[in-house]
Amino acid sequence: MTDLPITGDALVLDVYCPKELLPITGASFAWTLKRRKSDADAQALSTKDSPTGILIKNTTTGWVQVRVPGSETATFPSGVPLHHDIQIKTAAGDPHTIFMDTITFERGVTDRS
Repeated sequence: MTDLPITGDALVLDVYCPKELLPITGASFAWTLKRRKSDADAQALSTKDSPTGILIKNTTTGWVQVRVPGSETATFPSGVPLHHDIQIKTAAGDPHTIFMDTITFERGVTDRS
């Protein structure tokens, strides 16, 4: 069994903010997926912002959820490590990167629906 994300499947990422940034009332969030960290945001493969593409699930615990539909992941390259991060902008306007990693999508076997 694979735990890799599959192109064409919906992607849901659950992330918790560090304690020192809680509560997150009034904060905004941005998620960016790029081929290279040095790419400009305008060249990103995907971006999501709160409150539509990033849901704030709990302001007290700092739980946020990034949601990328399968129709969008279907356009991502498979077998290539991609860079992504989530940034919070606090109610005071201070930016903090709370998550950064690489993600590699795999092509699925079944493509009929």
